[in-house]
Amino acid sequence: MASRTEEAVSRLLRSILDGLADGEAIEDSEAFRSLLNDLEYFLPAVLGEAHGEWRDESLDGVFPALARKTGPSEAEILGLCVAHPTKAYLDSWSA
Repeated sequence: MASRTEEAVSRLLRSILDGLADGEAIEDSEAFRSLLNDLEYFLPAVLGEAHGEWRDESLDGVFPALARKTGPSEAEILGLCVAHPTKAYLDSWSA
C-alpha cells in the first residue's frame, strides 16, 4: 500500500508531466515546488528501506538545477538537497 506522500508525489508528477514531450524541461510552477517539498519526505523513506543509515533521516530542501521529462511517467531531476541529520547526530556534535 502506498503512503500518502508517495500518492502525493505520484499525483503531482503525473500532473506536471501531462502535456510535456519527452526531453522537455519541467518549468518552475506551484505544482513543481510542491513536488520538491514532498520529495523531502519521500526520498529519505525510500532510502531508509534499502539503507539502514537513512532511517530517521530527513531532507531540508531540494534544489533542482535541471528537471525534464524522460518518459511517459518519468522525470529526471538533477540538483542538490540538504540532508538534515537526526537529533541524535546533532546531540553528539554539541557535546
